[in-house]
Amino acid sequence: MTPASKSFRCLALVACVPGSVVASGMSSHPDFQSCISNPATCTRLSLTSTSLTGTVPSELFAATGLTSLNLLRNLLTGTVPTELAALTNLVSLDLYRNLLTGTIPTEMAALTNMLFLELHYNSLTGTIPTELGEMTDMRWMFLDENGLVGSIPSSLAKMTRVNYITLDDNSLTGSIPSWLVQLTSLTDIYWRSNSLTGTIPNWLGQTGLTRLLLSSNSLIGTIPSMLGQLTRSYYLSLDDNSLSGSIPTTLGRLTGLQSLRLSDSRLTGTIPTELGRFTRSWFSLSLQANSLEGSIPTELGMPNVDYMYLDSNSLTGTLPTELGRITNLRQLKLESNLGICGAIPLGLPASEVSGDPFPSCPPPPPSPPSPPGAGCSGLDFQDILCGEEVSGSTVGAPNAFGSASGEKWYRLRVGGSSVTLSTCGSTYDTFLRVYLGCPLNAETLELAINDDGGDCPSNAYASRVSTTNFSPGHAHSYYVLVEGYQASEGTYVLAATDCSALSPPRPPPLPPPPPIYLFPG
Repeated sequence: MTPASKSFRCLALVACVPGSVVASGMSSHPDFQSCISNPATCTRLSLTSTSLTGTVPSELFAATGLTSLNLLRNLLTGTVPTELAALTNLVSLDLYRNLLTGTIPTEMAALTNMLFLELHYNSLTGTIPTELGEMTDMRWMFLDENGLVGSIPSSLAKMTRVNYITLDDNSLTGSIPSWLVQLTSLTDIYWRSNSLTGTIPNWLGQTGLTRLLLSSNSLIGTIPSMLGQLTRSYYLSLDDNSLSGSIPTTLGRLTGLQSLRLSDSRLTGTIPTELGRFTRSWFSLSLQANSLEGSIPTELGMPNVDYMYLDSNSLTGTLPTELGRITNLRQLKLESNLGICGAIPLGLPASEVSGDPFPSCPPPPPSPPSPPGAGCSGLDFQDILCGEEVSGSTVGAPNAFGSASGEKWYRLRVGGSSVTLSTCGSTYDTFLRVYLGCPLNAETLELAINDDGGDCPSNAYASRVSTTNFSPGHAHSYYVLVEGYQASEGTYVLAATDCSALSPPRPPPLPPPPPIYLFPG
């Protein structure tokens, strides 16, 4: 090509700088033409998704009035030009999804007005320049989907107003930096698919993060219970690491979560029932490929679940019927849990459940016979029969059920139309309560109560003792509590009388053994 023809070609492309190649189609774009024709007044240039090729055109570097340069979703090649440092008014630079290579220029530190830096989805290499920390007004910094290496520089702690730092899919190393706790405006950490090591620090729970994504790294240790303080979080993704230990119950405090991913690690123990508290309109839970055991909690039957991955664990038992409440289910994975058995609960679409059919569950083993007094949570009671009178003392007796005074318990087995209980003859201000069965629940099972209803022969406490009458109906065990009014204690007499259908009498005592006579031999 002759010099004349080379000159003509440069004119055809609007402008020409030795060594530069203007991107295909940019020369005819009216926005580009207007910008380079008025470089001092051009403040915004957006040429997105227009299949531009070649390098970033050097003509743009004279447009010093630019505050926003968007060349995303094109086919631009070459490096990120160091000459961009001349555009000191830039607030937003978006080179997302191009074919750029090379390193991030240290000269970009001169762009101190930068708020939004988007270099993700390119093929950039090298380390993250420490000089980027000079962009102290930064709000969004997207460097993901490149080939960056090395540790995350501590100079980024200067970005005290930053909201997003996305570093997914690089080859970054080192531990999670402690300076993150200083970034009080930081809401989103996307650091998946790197080579980060060490443990997840407790102090992450003291940040204001709404998204914490650390999947596919080499993190070890346990999941900190303090992550339960991230109550503003929508996404928590820690899967595909080497985490161990149990799932903290405190994660159930994150009721606003939309996604909890803890799969592909070494987690053990049971699935906490607290994971059934999430209230978002949709929620996905991924716990697959761990060593979790026990049954599936009934609490996981949340209507808002769309994806639930519980496969490849050691879960056992039947599928809770509560899973049939899930109305938005798209997929439930249960395969490779050899202990799950039984049918899919009614209401759960079988087409969305992987791992079915499950084997039939074996019948439960017979329950062992209950020892005397079992079923009352270890309650220390004595039996009393209708027509019988017993005595005792509440002085120093236990008060495990909250009485201010000592307590004494009796079991009365009776059936019929009525029975009267009284403490006539007691030497202190008594109080009587009657309950049906166990556990003792004053709200639902308390049948009778009396303080000063005594109709007793005259003595010092005739008006302070207790009498109550109740109708047992069918034969049951009734539990009688003898206590004192407020903190009163003393010696009591308890009588069960006026029974319309008496309990069987106690068997008579055994006769004494016959005497043994010794005869001389």
